Formats: sequence, structure tokens, C-alpha cells
Amino acid sequence: MKEKEPLVLSQDLGKDEDSSEALLKKNEALMSDLEAFKSTIEGLREQADACKQAPVSEMGGKEVVMALYDYTEKSPREVSMKKGEILTLLNSNNKVCRLSRL
Repeated sequence: MKEKEPLVLSQDLGKDEDSSEALLKKNEALMSDLEAFKSTIEGLREQADACKQAPVSEMGGKEVVMALYDYTEKSPREVSMKKGEILTLLNSNNKVCRLSRL
């Protein structure tokens, strides 16, 4: 979808009837592409909303979080987790979280 950005941001309204019709066809193609990606976009929106609602609570003086989905670590600095697993939040500075298992 990134390659469609120049079309969306363009201020070109067409210089004559032919160029206006060409722009209209490009717009119709863009709308068709957006419709094709609608379910993907909605799924991403639902995931983003779920992330905003990630349960964080205090448990014995420690902040804990619940994994919202399975995740397999991709480097030694990451943590694998299963959906529903409760993890202790060790550090959340600079938008980077450090977790450990309870």
C-alpha cells in the first residue's frame, strides 16, 4: 500500500478532461485495492486495540502482564510466550519491556 501514497497525497486535479479521467480511474483502482485489504486492515486495528488493553496489574508488589498471543523469540534478548501466560514486567523504560516468568 505504501506505493499508493503519492496518488493519495497528490494535489493534481487534471489539466483537461483526459487527464481528469485518468486520475479518476487511478482513484477507482485505489479504492478497489483498499477494499481488498479491508479485512487485513480491520484485523490489524483489532490487534492494536487489544494491545492498548493489555492487562497490567500489581501482584505481590510486581507489575505483571498477560500475553495476548503466542510469540516465539527471534533473538536471545527476546522472550517466547504463550497466549494467556502471566509474565513479570522487570523494566519498561524507553518503550522496551523486559519480562520474566513468574
